[in-house]
Amino acid sequence: MPRETLSPASPFPTRRQAQLILDTLHQAGCPTGLKVAGVAAPRVLNTYAFIKMGVDRIGTRSAPEIVDALPRVQSELFVDLPGAVG
Repeated sequence: MPRETLSPASPFPTRRQAQLILDTLHQAGCPTGLKVAGVAAPRVLNTYAFIKMGVDRIGTRSAPEIVDALPRVQSELFVDLPGAVG
């Protein structure tokens, strides 16, 4: 019987952890970007929170849902973003 080798999906990094990583990269003058994957629910809101903080790559199967929600999320939550609809 095959044994499972993958760990269950975990919501990592958290937004706090991602911000710490981004701050550390910035302070070190490192041009490395940050990718997060397996964004926890609510996916649309959490994805845009990661984007707003500076994460430059998101790994998700929910891309169509997230992209379709862009105008609504920008107008409701992120009105301070340049080019936000609202």
